[in-house]
Amino acid sequence: MATRPWLTPEELKEYTDFEKVKNRDDIKVKTDITRAENYIIHRTNNDFSNEIYITVPDAIKLATLLVAEYYSQSSAVDKDSDTLYSDYQSESFKDYSYTKKSSVRDRSVEDIDIDALISRYIKQPITDSVRIGLRKL
Repeated sequence: MATRPWLTPEELKEYTDFEKVKNRDDIKVKTDITRAENYIIHRTNNDFSNEIYITVPDAIKLATLLVAEYYSQSSAVDKDSDTLYSDYQSESFKDYSYTKKSSVRDRSVEDIDIDALISRYIKQPITDSVRIGLRKL
């Protein structure tokens, strides 16, 4: 039976390239990991707590790592600076031009492409129920 947490703060800090995530307090990183695990559990409808999973599968661990890194990045962004994932988008039409700076705040966790990693572990929720009615003849 796979036990939680699936990741340690050290594993996340070793994986990431972002200095703000590496310098983030371990207590906050643990919170980000917990949020990521709950996101994966919600998306897969599977908590990996049955006897089939001795440890969490590698694909699920990687997906949790990616989501936890996203949560750490989005929480570590300075209010005055949008340096993480910032880029410019511009368009122009005749003599009119428009430029917009996008940042990590413009993105959501759904933008992380983890579907291929988690798809084989998704359990379909049981929504149908059987109702049997008996009556006296």
